[in-house]
Amino acid sequence: MPQQEVRPEPEAAPGLSSRPLVVSAILAFLYVLLCTVYITISTNFAASLSLTVAQLENIELWKGLVFVAVTGVAYFGAAYVLLRRLSTQEARILRQENALVAAEGRSMAGIFASSIAHDMGNLLTSVRLNMHFLNPVLENSGKETAVAQMKQGIGDLSDLITRLATIGRGPNPFGVRSVDLAGVVRSVVAFGGSHASIRRCRLSTVVSGPVIVEADETLIVRMLMNLMINAAEAAGKGGRIEIRLRGSATDAHLEVHDSGPGVPEAMRRTIFDPFYTSKPNGTGLGLLSVKVCAEEHQGTVTVTDSDLGGACFAVSLPVRAAADAALAVQAGTR
Repeated sequence: MPQQEVRPEPEAAPGLSSRPLVVSAILAFLYVLLCTVYITISTNFAASLSLTVAQLENIELWKGLVFVAVTGVAYFGAAYVLLRRLSTQEARILRQENALVAAEGRSMAGIFASSIAHDMGNLLTSVRLNMHFLNPVLENSGKETAVAQMKQGIGDLSDLITRLATIGRGPNPFGVRSVDLAGVVRSVVAFGGSHASIRRCRLSTVVSGPVIVEADETLIVRMLMNLMINAAEAAGKGGRIEIRLRGSATDAHLEVHDSGPGVPEAMRRTIFDPFYTSKPNGTGLGLLSVKVCAEEHQGTVTVTDSDLGGACFAVSLPVRAAADAALAVQAGTR
């Protein structure tokens, strides 16, 4: 079928309401002109009718009173029409704003659900690989580790499904508790090392002592898994991934380095946006999940250059004392 030519709609000519300065100048000019004509004609007419000064004063008095009454009625009518129009526009804008807020809420719920589905796919990949190692005979010496990793994956998947089922029903069903990030890093590295993308890389960690934060451990695990998978896909086969964790008096600093091509400066502001991806088969949800997790813990995530040659995704979270203080301030402002 021949394609129909789509012609752009002609732009509407700007009306007077779109040029308030011109309209105000025209109205002021007409008012001055009207008053001048009225004063000139009425004064000459009053002078022709008056035989004495007293009669002229009396006519001028009534003329002024009539002028004030007429202009007052005119001002009332104009103000009423203008305010009625403004009230109608305000009500329409309010309805549009409420509709936009509702649409944004539905959109964010869909994005969050898509993000969870994305994370479920990552966990299922690791579970499938571990199940491959568990052959019916279970003769390999690492069967206990594989079973434990499979159970952990199934448990995390169950938590994610529960989170998906409880979207919009109220508070977080898991809650925040004291979490040692050093233990989480070691556990996730041991579990995630079997992922199809991660196991092709050289994975190492630099962890200094226990780093205690107030956090939802399930979210932290998801965040770290997403960063590791993202780093592995960037580094490619034989590339390097290094996870570094250190704590300070106020913050915990978690960094995931890779030896990939890095992230160009122009992409660093948009890389965390929903559905933004530079990969042919990417979903644009993995880094969004990382950003959401960091913000839910009053933290931040940034991307810079790594000394390994690629990118460094750095997450800063408040440690336990700082997190308690932040939560107390947040509760006090409600």
